[in-house]
Amino acid sequence: APAPPPGALHPSVGSEAHAFGACRRCCFFPRGRCATGYECKFCHYDHEKRKRRTKKSKPAKTNAADASWVGEASAAVVR
Repeated sequence: APAPPPGALHPSVGSEAHAFGACRRCCFFPRGRCATGYECKFCHYDHEKRKRRTKKSKPAKTNAADASWVGEASAAVVR
């Protein structure tokens, strides 16, 4: 990966907005796999670890016959 040029203020081009919180982190840099180096459009500074998303359980599907029955019942109430 290309090294930063002498006198560079940041480890990558994308790291310039880090102080303002407007950067997007490079997912390859922490593991040493960013092949773009200084020209990378993503931030090479340390960021907080991302929280894992919890899997949401899917709601139970209603049976088509049950749904039509509910529709008929609600129509009878509206009349």
